Amino acid sequence: MQDLNLVENTFIKPLRAANPPVIPSRHLEDFIDEVFGNILDLRECNKNLLEVLYVRQREEGPIILRIGDIFLASAAEFRYAYPTYIGHYPIAEKRLKEELEQNLAFRSFLEQKARSLTTASGDPLRLELKHFLGRPSEHLAKYPQMLELVLKHTSSDNGDGEFVAQAIDAIKSLQSVAQLRTFQAAMCKGTPGKWEWHDLVPADVREKFTKKQAKRQAYVDAPNLKCARNVNVWTVSSSN
Repeated sequence: MQDLNLVENTFIKPLRAANPPVIPSRHLEDFIDEVFGNILDLRECNKNLLEVLYVRQREEGPIILRIGDIFLASAAEFRYAYPTYIGHYPIAEKRLKEELEQNLAFRSFLEQKARSLTTASGDPLRLELKHFLGRPSEHLAKYPQMLELVLKHTSSDNGDGEFVAQAIDAIKSLQSVAQLRTFQAAMCKGTPGKWEWHDLVPADVREKFTKKQAKRQAYVDAPNLKCARNVNVWTVSSSN
């Protein structure tokens, strides 16, 4: 939440308020849409999650007996916001790079904002905008890791274990969709554009493949996958 608030208050709002403009006025909103995407939707999702966690803490604290139901519900709320944002990230990264190369005023603006960022104790953060734009992808990846630890320490007689397991699967599914959208947005360029079929299929699905199925994916589906922009990861993963 702090990172997402910082993106709006340190970068988006000052860009809109800059006088003279850092980005030409006629291009400003398009630029903000391209670079920041739906990042403020992520903030709303996380705000809702945090509020529910605080309520549960007040109701059950100091020992929380159930948390899987909360994250399972959050995974449903995340299902549009996170894949949309993460899938759009290659476009945002490209647009940001182009503006930095062509617009000296924008480069100076970001350098000034980076110098102004400090920790709670007043120490300089020295973090660039690109760091904050990449954080949502890292954040989503941490949820299954955290929940797997919760599940490991959840007793078998606690019915919440089933909800935790479902939440893990749901969030991992979101990661797969996000990865697919990243591949599509890359348009065969950069690191995502070089991904193979096995980079887009979840590990638990790949483990069920026979050697024959895996070979078919590598030598038959892969050429189609490399240039197909409308490929469906579940179609690819279930091919015989």
